[in-house]
Amino acid sequence: MKVKIHPHHQVGINNLVAEYENDSRFQALIIGGSVAKGCARDDSDIDFLIVASDNEFKIRRQKGDLFINRTDLTDYKGGFVDGKIIDMAYLKKGTNHPVLLLMVRLRPFLKMEM
Repeated sequence: MKVKIHPHHQVGINNLVAEYENDSRFQALIIGGSVAKGCARDDSDIDFLIVASDNEFKIRRQKGDLFINRTDLTDYKGGFVDGKIIDMAYLKKGTNHPVLLLMVRLRPFLKMEM
């Protein structure tokens, strides 16, 4: 199934990938919400999950810092990315969850075992 993504949302996704793809603390990026479902409005935000390494997730959970909300990665009025930081254990538990619709691998050479 091919999902139609507005060009300005694609720019935001590309910026999100560029921002985190070389960050060793994160293993994968998952685009969700209305953008991934292909039913986003022009002003919809870009929802995502980002899979952190076990150590990074532990540090962030202890700090209560499990969210990424940024306006600088989008180029449209009112646009922002709205992310939740998860670990691989959560991802493995939720592989059948409908929010996990579109996955963008940050490091293609990593083998993800589900």
